This record gives sequence, structure tokens and C-alpha cells, in this order.
Amino acid sequence: MGVWEELSARAAELAVRTLLAIAVAGVIILAGRLVRPLVRRGLNRAGRPSRTRVFTALYTFVVVVCAVLVALTLAFPSVRVVDVLASLGIVSVAVGFAFKDVLENLLAGVLLLLRDPFRSGDQIRVGSHSGTVEGISVRETLLRTFDGDRVLIPNAAVYTSVLEVSTHYPVARIAFRLNLPADTDLPRAVVAIRGAISTVARPDAPDSDVVLVGIDRGALELEVRLWTGSRRDQRTATTDAALTQVIDQLARVGISLDQPGAVLLHPSDTVTNIIGSDEGSR
Repeated sequence: MGVWEELSARAAELAVRTLLAIAVAGVIILAGRLVRPLVRRGLNRAGRPSRTRVFTALYTFVVVVCAVLVALTLAFPSVRVVDVLASLGIVSVAVGFAFKDVLENLLAGVLLLLRDPFRSGDQIRVGSHSGTVEGISVRETLLRTFDGDRVLIPNAAVYTSVLEVSTHYPVARIAFRLNLPADTDLPRAVVAIRGAISTVARPDAPDSDVVLVGIDRGALELEVRLWTGSRRDQRTATTDAALTQVIDQLARVGISLDQPGAVLLHPSDTVTNIIGSDEGSR
């Protein structure tokens, strides 16, 4: 057999193996596409669109990688999968350095979905950003702020920062302080305030409370504490209603608020859920 005949035979053999490899890879990818709806359906049972989207994408990536490895083995019998994986290991190190931030955010996104610290629709605070979660992608967490803006926070920042999940529990406490004149009949004022907030406090929550917390420049400083729904609009509405009722009730019984700074609002106690901790604190 001449040189040309030998080259032609090898070329024909290589073409056959290549066509076979392409066909097998196509079958694997097709089978993966047929199974993907089942995978998506199983993920959908958890009711997490973000988790379904991310893990379906990872499943597709794994299927394609397996198809390519099988195709290489069929097309080039001398190539061993172990050698390919070793080469991929070296390449992955280089890619890891080149795309450190991308891979870090991808891994953090997967870990967030597995740990499940919050869900779409939850209201959270990460650093200086707070709002309603719209979803988690492979790179960032999508947040709609209370002013209507969209903020994209890298998943790595969400995972490594202190994360406050305001809506983790159905109820949360709000509080505000009142300054009353020093000569106020304190028991009478407390009864009036408790009667006022009893009309707006959530009935299935812990009891409301009114406590004397100090004396500021000769004025009695009372803190009014009551519980309401944990969402921001519920807290705001309850605070507004409670203040209105308290001021009106005190006026009815003839008790005036001490000026200036008669009503002192401060951040309400919120329910937190910190990644790495199984318990929140109130």
C-alpha cells in the first residue's frame, strides 16, 4: 500500500470516527434536552424560580461537557478521559485566575440557593442596600429598592455580608418614644397610650408595651412598643396609625406632649437572619 492509500485510509477512518462522535454527542445532548423538562419540573416543586433557573443551566452545562468528553474519546481513541480532565484542571486554574470574580459569584449564587436564606419577594438589607428580592441569577441578586430602583448586588457580597431578612418572620416590632411633661400623671398616661395602641396592634402578635426609659431635660421619656406585620408597608402604616391614635387619646385625657422633640422615632427592632446561623434574633 502506497503512502497516499495509507493517508486516504486514515483520513476515512478519522472521518468515520468523527461522524460517529458527533452523532453520539448529538444523541447525548438530545437526551439531555428531553430530560431537562423533568429536571425543571422537579426543581419547580420547591417553588423557587431562581433555583430552577440556575440549576437547570448547570444541568445543561454538565450534559454538554459529558457529550464533548465522550465525543473526544470516540474520535481520538488514544485520548483518555483522565488526560482530558487533567488538562481541564490546568486550564481551569488559569480560567479561575482570569475570571475569579465571575466564578466566585457563581459559587456564591449556588450556595445561596442551597442555603435558602431568603426567597423572591422577601425584604432584605445587605450593607447599605435594602429592598425586595426579585430573584437570584448565576452572578447577582436582584433587588428592588423601596424607592423603585433596581440594584444588582454580586452574590459573593450577599453571601459574605451580614444579611438582614426583615420578612423572615410574619411579625416584627416597631417602637417610638414620647416625651411627656415631668408633672404628668404617669399611670394615667400609660393607660391612655395602651388603650390607643390596642386598636392598631396585631392581635396574633406578642403584647404591646409602654415603658419609662428615662428622663430627658426634665421630661418623662416613654417608649411605645407594639408588633405588626414584618413588611415595610405594614410597619409604616402601623406606626402612622399608632402615632395618630396615641396623640389623639392623650389630647382627650388632657395630657400634652413635652416640646421640643415630643415624638422621637427610631429604627424599629427587626428580625435578622445571618448566613451561617440557624436562628434569627428579634
